[in-house]
Amino acid sequence: MQEVPVDRLKSPTVALVGLGSRRDRVCGEQVFRTSNAARARAADGQFSFCFTWKREAKIRPLPENNQRFETLSEEQEEKLVQASPPYLREMVLFAINTGLRTSDIFNLQWMEVDVEQQRLKKIVKKSDKPLSLPLNETAYGIIEARKAVQQGPYVFYSPMTGGKLKPVRGALESSVKRAKLPKITWHMFRHTFASRLTNNGVDIVTVKKLLGHANINTTMRYAHSNDDAKRRAVSRLEKSSDKTVTVMARRRTKAV
Repeated sequence: MQEVPVDRLKSPTVALVGLGSRRDRVCGEQVFRTSNAARARAADGQFSFCFTWKREAKIRPLPENNQRFETLSEEQEEKLVQASPPYLREMVLFAINTGLRTSDIFNLQWMEVDVEQQRLKKIVKKSDKPLSLPLNETAYGIIEARKAVQQGPYVFYSPMTGGKLKPVRGALESSVKRAKLPKITWHMFRHTFASRLTNNGVDIVTVKKLLGHANINTTMRYAHSNDDAKRRAVSRLEKSSDKTVTVMARRRTKAV
């Protein structure tokens, strides 16, 4: 039995290819997902991924469909907020109004908050690139509320320990259940932020900068969700034009 270290699996989604034809045995599923939490549990010895084969298995990333994403309606947002405990409520609203990933929210420190300028200046964890993000009234109101109860370097901290927050997926799932809503994930808040921007006529380049994307191709998925904004854009041509165009009817010719 050969043990495969989890840190070899760099892609969030991986598949083992070509094992069945060589009578190889796999401990676990042929397709599985890894996450930071999974790597942490593996490091603690709680579980590991083990495989046996005659030759080394090929590991390939599974294709991702970046065009598919789900968002929250304003009604769903209100129901979720009402069903959430206070600390989770602030994080949900902050995520929807900033578009930050969960990891960036959990790791947000006060030294990255410019209270006077009402903006965040931080290094995005995923891309390791700087992000300057202005805060709207909702997000800034949350910052002011957190500032009043500041405890340590982190903006959002554990209400139980006062230290850094750990993943709160269980708390989110419980709140979703109480609100009687379909499945909601943390990344849906980021999608909601971007989609609401495009639906309100914000250009895709600005959306890219606010999300901190390195490549605009990643942001283009949201360009398909703003059909109403596109209609408003083309309708402006009619309002701004003072010219009258006469369309002449064509005469029909009879076939000989």
